[in-house]
Amino acid sequence: MKKVKLIKLNPAKLEWYNTQLAGPNRHSEFLYKIHPEGPNASRLDFTGLLVVYSKRKLSSDRIRKIASAERGYDSQAWKALAKAMEKDLNVLKRHV
Repeated sequence: MKKVKLIKLNPAKLEWYNTQLAGPNRHSEFLYKIHPEGPNASRLDFTGLLVVYSKRKLSSDRIRKIASAERGYDSQAWKALAKAMEKDLNVLKRHV
C-alpha cells in the first residue's frame, strides 16, 4: 500500500519531521535530528510513533513482526537516500 508523507525540514537545526498522511500507518510521526560529533562524524537521533490500526489486540509476536517489517522498510529507504546523496556529492565534486 502507498504511504503519503508530509516532511518538514529544519536545516538550521539539522532536523526533519515526517508525518504519514495516508496509508496503513496514517498519523504516525517520526523525528530525525543530526548531531555533529567532530569534523567527519555525526550521530542521528530518531524518535518515532508508529500508529497501527487493528480491530483486536495485537499479540507480542505480531508486534515484533510489524516492527521488523518497519525496520526493513526504513532500512531500504535510508539506503536509497544514501545512494542519492552519494550521487549528488559526486556531481558537486566534478563542478568544484
